[in-house]
Amino acid sequence: TLTLTGPKTSESFGVADFPVNQDFPVGDYTLEAAYGNEGDEGFGKPWYYGSTALTVLENKTTPVSVTASLANAMVSVQYTEAVKQYFASYEAEVASSTGNSFAYTADETNALYVMPGKVDINVSLTKQNGVSAKLNPYSFTAEARHHYIVTFDVNGGEVGAAQLIIKFDQELATET
Repeated sequence: TLTLTGPKTSESFGVADFPVNQDFPVGDYTLEAAYGNEGDEGFGKPWYYGSTALTVLENKTTPVSVTASLANAMVSVQYTEAVKQYFASYEAEVASSTGNSFAYTADETNALYVMPGKVDINVSLTKQNGVSAKLNPYSFTAEARHHYIVTFDVNGGEVGAAQLIIKFDQELATET
């Protein structure tokens, strides 16, 4: 969606429907480009946004360029083979700063899109003997355009007393 806001107008258009040959009154405008819905969170719900200021002058063509970037953050949860072998069941919950919580099941491989802000990672684990626990082992502040990868491991795959290891990786996701 492209939205043009100015002194006497605020109109939204689909990209293909933007009236490139239409005359607009002289003045200062803001052109916004968006894909997805602001505030939406969940699997398969990216939100891209960008804006630029422009000035329309009398009898002039005004070239405009606007870049929409990922405006929310991506979170992925991974489990090592050691976790899969050691626990009978395991599942993470990702809670965002908006108050939404999402189950990140053991077989989920897609990234979860969340609004920037505090993110809590909770994990529910059940050992082979039926003993279970729910832990809040990690929290972080998510930023737009970042992909956060949280990996759960047990003993780094080695034998011995069980020790839960959390690896945290953040990468800047840039893609045209």
